[in-house]
Amino acid sequence: MSKEKEIITSQLRRPPQGLLGVAKHCFKGRPLVILTNPILEDKTPFPTVFWLTCPVLVKEVAKLESGGWIDRFQALLDKDEELYQKFVQAHESYRLFRKQLLSPASRMSLSSIKGKVLLETGVGGVRDFRKIKCLHAHYAHFLATGINPIGELIRKKIGEISSCQNECESE
Repeated sequence: MSKEKEIITSQLRRPPQGLLGVAKHCFKGRPLVILTNPILEDKTPFPTVFWLTCPVLVKEVAKLESGGWIDRFQALLDKDEELYQKFVQAHESYRLFRKQLLSPASRMSLSSIKGKVLLETGVGGVRDFRKIKCLHAHYAHFLATGINPIGELIRKKIGEISSCQNECESE
């Protein structure tokens, strides 16, 4: 097992499924966001292709979610047309990127309802591009691509992480 895959396994507390690579590294050079295959080995569609792995950031985003920030960001999105338009563009970009990860043969085999989730949904598999589903998914998308406005708001709320206690490696 490669050192990066060992770190990712430690971060997730399980082996990663469908790992294609690391989309973003942290300031220490460790995996921060991974890129996963939209179709798992067992042929299950998996719409979340950018996955936040940093334990420090996972905890910080979880605090935001439990603190009601999905609803707060949703209220902001509902009243700010410019933010809303950028949000829809981020969903569309995510959807198209995920589609590009699929082979032509895989795309042809996605005629089932379950398979359409890969072709028709946005960040985190959300069907309604006006709604926020998971802050972790939006933040991972932003960190990997720089284009998700909700992820950018999360970054502003959390701030830069410039130190950690090596939580992503088992010693």
